[in-house]
Amino acid sequence: MACNLIIIASSLILLIAILIYCNKRWDRFNIIDLYLAFVGLHFGVSPFIKALLEDYSQAYPLAIILTFSQIYIILGIIGIVSAFLPENLKNELEIRYLFQKWAGISPVALWALLGIIFFIQALGYWKYNIISHVDQEGLARIGKKLPYWFFSELTLLNDFIFCAFIGLAVKIIEVKGRGRKFLVMPLMLLLAVAAIYGRRLVISLALMGIILWFIRKERNVFQFKYLKIFFIMAAALFIFSNIFQAYRGVLQFPPYVKFDELKNPLAAALDIYATLKNIKERPAPWEFNYAIFFGQLSGLGGEVPYGTLLWQGIKNSVPGIFWKNKTVRNLNNLTASRFGFQVKDYAKNNFGFAQADFGYFSLILMPITMITIFIIMALIIKLTTRQPLLLWLLSGIILNYLTNIEQNEGDVIILFRNIMLFSMVYGAGYFLLKILDDLQRNLKLRTATSPVGVPDCHNDKQER
Repeated sequence: MACNLIIIASSLILLIAILIYCNKRWDRFNIIDLYLAFVGLHFGVSPFIKALLEDYSQAYPLAIILTFSQIYIILGIIGIVSAFLPENLKNELEIRYLFQKWAGISPVALWALLGIIFFIQALGYWKYNIISHVDQEGLARIGKKLPYWFFSELTLLNDFIFCAFIGLAVKIIEVKGRGRKFLVMPLMLLLAVAAIYGRRLVISLALMGIILWFIRKERNVFQFKYLKIFFIMAAALFIFSNIFQAYRGVLQFPPYVKFDELKNPLAAALDIYATLKNIKERPAPWEFNYAIFFGQLSGLGGEVPYGTLLWQGIKNSVPGIFWKNKTVRNLNNLTASRFGFQVKDYAKNNFGFAQADFGYFSLILMPITMITIFIIMALIIKLTTRQPLLLWLLSGIILNYLTNIEQNEGDVIILFRNIMLFSMVYGAGYFLLKILDDLQRNLKLRTATSPVGVPDCHNDKQER
């Protein structure tokens, strides 16, 4: 019981601190504040709910305290250091400023991205009989293997979905009248595709949409009169979670599902035990971190590896086209095996991986990593001001990374890899179009300046 109270108190302290911080920062709410808010909600809501449902009487109190203390310290350092960043960089990261830039997205580019998303989804079902993203290990267990090119496309789909959502949300907020209704349908279809890939993505998009709406309308979301929005959203997400749990097997492996055993949609939506059962069975995000701290306090795992997991993550991120015989190793499984806890689908996160890989140096390295990402994002926004398409795509994939707290240590390498990939593809396309445009202009110029009415001297000589 004492451990449950420690978890409840720790998560409440984090939630209250984040809410107070965001309320004070709302007038100049930026990407750094957004990241701190998402981390606070991630490590505040889930532990609180789990502590009400689970019995943690056998847990080690010191490991629990260290788990939450690490998060407090890292978030505190990020908040303090970010306050001393140059004003011009912080201005680039303000969501109000970004909203104005996103509003300039070309409708053609937005519809093209939506077409790519829906095409990939349709192709996956039509040709490979898969609906949701399934990792290669999961496919191997049922005797299937996706082509490398298609699997690579699937790894980018979350970024595409996040970027498309931003574009649609901004357009819907800005447009009035019938134009807004015309955009609601593709938004609903996009959310349906996002739902296929899990609840976390849908929750992230919903929160992002609410933040964009309130900031654009210049209203403070933390006012008491808007509390009803929180309850409506919580109820909607709970119903969605119930439905997701009921049809999860259909989304992952449709050929192997017994459809006659599935619940009808209404029964699935009202089955509150489906979500509660999943919450109890699946470890909460903080439990992955707790297992690492407990292992270190117990002397498990040996010496601190100082970067071994990160190095493996770097090797995992190298495209197979450049390293055909590379060995991809699951960082989650490596960490679980090293500290002696059960290998399963933990809600892994960078806080836990940094502690496992660098020990208490994580208190320094995590803030340095995140501040570096914020600075890079600000510089990218500054450099792409005249290229709204590239600004939209690059800021979108960075935002997707920042709002997705459940990830492994190597994902930051994949983030930078994708930034380079998007930039190279955009740059190649931009210069190709520029060359074609220059050729067309030169052709028009030659046509316009060519002599008219000059007699052909050769023919004139023949006539004479």
